[in-house]
Amino acid sequence: MKKYLSHISKYNNHKVLYKMIKPRSPRTILFCEDIFKFVAMVKYKTKSGDIIDEPWILLKDLDYWISAYEKMGFKKITEI
Repeated sequence: MKKYLSHISKYNNHKVLYKMIKPRSPRTILFCEDIFKFVAMVKYKTKSGDIIDEPWILLKDLDYWISAYEKMGFKKITEI
């Protein structure tokens, strides 16, 4: 059985920059401000909230990652 890192509620107090979803995908991607010049790119299970992966990326690379996920079919939700 796979262990998950933690739960998405851990990011309740973080400023959410973008949330990305893909139709019929069990995964959601959340981009949250973390520390200066870094963004937490949190991948989690939509239904359970279990975090699958949470790498940090540089703020200047945010547009690259958003466009990469858009090419995979994810849609950016800006109304957070």
